Amino acid sequence: MPRRTDCILSRHNTSVRVSSVTKYRLPGSVAKIYKKYPRKILESQDKFSLNKIIFQEIFFGYKMQKQLIFVLGMHRSGTSTLTRALACLGVDIGKKTQGRFDNPKGFFEDEDFVALNQKLLQTLDVPWDSLKSIESEKLMDLASGELGDAAKYFLNERCQDNIPLALKDPRASRLFIFWRRCAEELHFGVHCLISLRHPLSCADSLLKRDAMPREKSLVFWLSCMQDCLRTSEFLPRLVVAYDRLLDYPDRELQRIGYFLQREVSSEKVKIFLSTFLDSSLRHHKYGLEGTKNQILSHAMRLYSALDDCSVSLDPQVFQCARLKRLAAYPLCDSYVL
Repeated sequence: MPRRTDCILSRHNTSVRVSSVTKYRLPGSVAKIYKKYPRKILESQDKFSLNKIIFQEIFFGYKMQKQLIFVLGMHRSGTSTLTRALACLGVDIGKKTQGRFDNPKGFFEDEDFVALNQKLLQTLDVPWDSLKSIESEKLMDLASGELGDAAKYFLNERCQDNIPLALKDPRASRLFIFWRRCAEELHFGVHCLISLRHPLSCADSLLKRDAMPREKSLVFWLSCMQDCLRTSEFLPRLVVAYDRLLDYPDRELQRIGYFLQREVSSEKVKIFLSTFLDSSLRHHKYGLEGTKNQILSHAMRLYSALDDCSVSLDPQVFQCARLKRLAAYPLCDSYVL
């Protein structure tokens, strides 16, 4: 974990290091400050106060870059459990939405975030369980329009300066290009956590909840996970296996904390383990057994490659040729039922 006195700031190619021997390399222009503050306010300040404003805006403005954590993953893949776990790291996970029979402990989804995702799908005329990928160009266009403005207002209002905000909604995994563009325009820092669960476990859960045929669920799993990998490329990202989070919560929380550079609260972990996490959350569990089914075989190859990523903190695991090939593998038309 880095010391509080050491930080590297990268926004707008600006680098600042604060240590026992302090050296600053700050932007030469303060034009943005004059845009932010009315001229009368700036002219009314004495030299000391004006320098204080400039220093705070330049230095702390870069240091305290707002942080977003997007929890991505397939429907029924453990995204709610993963989001709840982030509270152990002092992350803002929003208000818990009411539980249902399929998720009695709550979804941990921001209602406004869900509403915006539903509006995006409605605008695109795409149902939540569509098997086809959504064109990136369409999402980029929406990010530049009224829905993009609404999304940026939402992010700016929800995200605090010193506490990362976690946003979770499985629909967002298919729409992440839109949210990534909005966050980039706001100059927010973005991390991605990809929740991984066995495709057959997801399929069994969707069969029970939505009566979705297993074949369709497997193609849906493939499409969703490919979208997660494709749209989060070049961002800090970590794969978290749902089964490992249930079986080894302390170890996985430490791993996530190292990735996010946040300390794990032992008191919050105790609450998490005693009041939330238990084996009843897992109704289905499968291994890495082989199969002759073409759709399942493809899903299992991708699952196996992602499972390898879920035991590593090295970002280079995503550069594995096998994973990149599977993530880009086109879904056969006959899969799209």
